Amino acid sequence: MSDTDNTLWLHYSLPRTTWFELGPEARARHEAAFQQERDASERLGGRRVGAYHVRGQSDFSEVEIWFFPTPEQAFDHWSRLVTAGYTGCFEFSNQVGVADQAVPSAPGAMERTS
Repeated sequence: MSDTDNTLWLHYSLPRTTWFELGPEARARHEAAFQQERDASERLGGRRVGAYHVRGQSDFSEVEIWFFPTPEQAFDHWSRLVTAGYTGCFEFSNQVGVADQAVPSAPGAMERTS
């Protein structure tokens, strides 16, 4: 984690029935639009750690992990995905956490999982 990675964003997702009903071309257009927003977030200072398949008992099938310099940048990232039509395609849950400066994080903890 760098000095500018003060905000952690966990995004859990599960494709909606609507997603599976889309034709290949429509699905590809949505995927391209979502990727465009992810790329924009990285250009603006966000850092995507990765996306992971969720195993075990969960309401979601994937978790995506990001770090952002500020909570506002995480919210901006999400707002742009919503505008691109993300919520019509996926069930989701988001969690945002801000680094507690009083508690040191484990060195390299996130680097080991990516």
